[in-house]
Amino acid sequence: MGNLYIGIKLEGSDEDIKALKSFLESSATFDFKTLADIISRITKVVVVEIKEEVLYEKSSSGT
Repeated sequence: MGNLYIGIKLEGSDEDIKALKSFLESSATFDFKTLADIISRITKVVVVEIKEEVLYEKSSSGT
């Protein structure tokens, strides 16, 4: 099991950036249709960092 963290820089109108920020802060779970609609108005996306975190489950031996 693992996680992938992606750092991105978004450029767009102040209104669109504020709408996205508000949407992301409003809930721990997202409606991806609404998120896609907001992101579609962003004019530029630059990936600035990709970090993979792999989580390993420890197995106990039966001794």
